[in-house]
Amino acid sequence: MMKKSMGIAARTALLFSVTMIVLLLLLGGAHVYSLLNIVVPVTQDSVVSTVNARGDELGRWFAGHVQELHRYASQEVVREGSLEEIQQYLESQAAFLHPEAKKLIYADWQGDYVTSDGSEIENITSTDYYSGIVRGARPFAIGAAAMLEGQTAPVVTIAHEVRDADGRIRGLIAQTVESGTISEVVSEIRPTENSFAMVADPESYVAAHPNFAKVLNLNLRRSDEKGYVGLAEIGTRMMRGFNGMGQYSDPDGNKFYAVYSEIPDTSGWSLAVVVPAFELMRQVYFLIGIIGISLVAMIISVMVLMNVTSSAIVRPVSTLSGEMAEITRAMDFTRRVHVYRKDEIGQLGDNFNKMATELEESFTKIREYSENLENMVAARTKDLNTANAELKVKNETMDKELFIAQRVQRNILPDSENFDIVDALEFASSYTSMEAIGGDLFGINKIGQTSYGFFIVDVSGHGVPAALITMLAKVSFTTHAHWDIPSGDTCTRVNESIFRMIGDMDHYLTAYFCKLDLTTGVFEYTNCGHHPGIVIRGDSGEMEELDTHGILIGAFEDGMYETKEIQLQEGDRI
Repeated sequence: MMKKSMGIAARTALLFSVTMIVLLLLLGGAHVYSLLNIVVPVTQDSVVSTVNARGDELGRWFAGHVQELHRYASQEVVREGSLEEIQQYLESQAAFLHPEAKKLIYADWQGDYVTSDGSEIENITSTDYYSGIVRGARPFAIGAAAMLEGQTAPVVTIAHEVRDADGRIRGLIAQTVESGTISEVVSEIRPTENSFAMVADPESYVAAHPNFAKVLNLNLRRSDEKGYVGLAEIGTRMMRGFNGMGQYSDPDGNKFYAVYSEIPDTSGWSLAVVVPAFELMRQVYFLIGIIGISLVAMIISVMVLMNVTSSAIVRPVSTLSGEMAEITRAMDFTRRVHVYRKDEIGQLGDNFNKMATELEESFTKIREYSENLENMVAARTKDLNTANAELKVKNETMDKELFIAQRVQRNILPDSENFDIVDALEFASSYTSMEAIGGDLFGINKIGQTSYGFFIVDVSGHGVPAALITMLAKVSFTTHAHWDIPSGDTCTRVNESIFRMIGDMDHYLTAYFCKLDLTTGVFEYTNCGHHPGIVIRGDSGEMEELDTHGILIGAFEDGMYETKEIQLQEGDRI
């Protein structure tokens, strides 16, 4: 018995289906690879930038306390007075201490000391801050976190040198700050939903942490004793003043990434932001899931479409084969092969019918042709309707996915009705993209107590790639904008960040970045190849063009951007 071979329809459907599935899988793999090489580095760079910026903020926080101690150290009674006079002065200043400070301490070079609350300090001469100033001749020092008499929580001691009228070291003046205060300062550092920040002192003890139980109870360099894996190496690098990122596991086996940075001018203090590993990759996993679902839907659609299409192509061949077999069997030359095609299959049918025409009248041929025409048209129409229905389902799926992407992009745009902004400033916006998602974006960020930053971005090209690059631009401008950084320097940093990520691609962007100080009315701006801004004066209605020298962002590695500023008055519009 002969084995039945696979029909032409089945082979055609199989060939086209396998080819399209392979192509779709390759396309999906390319998208996943792109996500891993764009989204993950962007997320990591964003966290690193946040840690560096917040480390600088903590440095300025410590510097503020040092400046206050400098004021005390400059008082004549502190520089020349006796211990009794200094104690009276400290007690008089206790009511005026900074809200974060707990008490004042004065110690001379011989180790004698007085405090504003009369409490005692055990072995003050052996403390790190005393050694750093009196023996190390440093102008100020920040001691490791410790428990002091009269305190219910660990404190950090910040000290400043005291010199007499001849410029010689006389001693030090210091104030204590509860480590919980530092924990409150760093509690706002959360670049992701489940991340947290911690501060380590020069001896690698945790001095600030959302979990108060870990303060002074967890030494990072000896964390392996408590079941942590990899955290000891991170703690050693932090103690040595290195900046970087490392991975570790807690005693429960949960994995985390720690991004750490030295706090400037603190002699050994460092900041670390800890992000759960799963959260760092959450966005990538979400996008990979969408791509996977889309691929499955497209593969199913392609298989169904190929089966329908191949059947429509092969059906005339099967019909011709059946008619030829029947004519050969019965020798009935009144039968005709009805093939309505212009290709080789049609030519074969025509030649066969021409042979039969010699044995049958033309009229019979035309009549049979007419009788079957309507049936063939109906069958073909049915096939076309089926294919159209499949394409409609596929199109609806793609429209739904684009709608989701459009909603995500629109939700990151500021809304004048719910954006938190002061009454002194009003803004309005209009956003219309050429396609469902596009490469245009604008944003407003609060970059200081009374300062706001504004940016407009236009990415070359359209569609998904341009929309992803707008996300990069938003993250970069949000990270680098600050009230005390000139707008041109901000654009230079944004260009470096964007070029590092898309410099090898055929994409770039134009941008206009500006910032406004509501206290002074100073409006600072930088144009990066975009349309210049225009100010309309409220008192006269005159218009002025606000333009600077600057090139496209992301096109060249070394971009230089100019900073200009104007003075705005009440009623002026930009």
